Amino acid sequence: MVAPRWRRPQLAASNVTSALRLHDISKRLGNRWVLARLSLEVPAGSAVLLTGDNGAGKTTLLKVVSTLLKPTYGHVELFGQSARANLAELRRRIGLMTHASHLYDSQSGRENLRFMARMEGDGALARLEDVLTRVGLSQHADRPVRGYSAGMKRRLMMARLWLKSPELVLLDEPWGQLDAGAISLMDDLIREMHQRGATLVIATHDVDHGRALCDHKLRLAHGRQVGALEPLRRPS
Repeated sequence: MVAPRWRRPQLAASNVTSALRLHDISKRLGNRWVLARLSLEVPAGSAVLLTGDNGAGKTTLLKVVSTLLKPTYGHVELFGQSARANLAELRRRIGLMTHASHLYDSQSGRENLRFMARMEGDGALARLEDVLTRVGLSQHADRPVRGYSAGMKRRLMMARLWLKSPELVLLDEPWGQLDAGAISLMDDLIREMHQRGATLVIATHDVDHGRALCDHKLRLAHGRQVGALEPLRRPS
């Protein structure tokens, strides 16, 4: 990809009805530009289907939005605030699920959830056992995570999202490595968070599945957006 010509964006006044605004975002990894000149506004409470071929930049975009990666150029705005300010506060309002589990393999499933719940407060701790039941891990909750199957680890990652109840949810191929029962659970999770007002960005190759759960679509190709964010008509 040819290096994008950078110009400092002129930021418009913050729109608190937007959960996410990207201002001319570009990201270089090594000698390669994986994102180039993305400008986007995502309305609060919407669910966005993010599509594109392998290498299109979907995972990198989610990491930039989550603040795990800094853009090489450009500016990210979350909930009307610059992502460069109040970083700790903003991260508490974001939930990210990627291919990497970020679980403590030597700890049990229950211990993994308890560690996160303590950071979230008493409300999350009070819901811990119900969440374990909901994702079908109650009988395995005291086993070390290193002994979990790939599907069980994904269920535990789902449980963390349920406990956190973030306002902005970023999901990277959420149905990967899941059996039919866990796919249904993931769908329930997505619908529930959307109904509660969370904003979702779902990156997936399973366009038909994602279309049924989303109300907007964005396509990436070679790190660039193809057209604007467009409304989706869900299947009846």
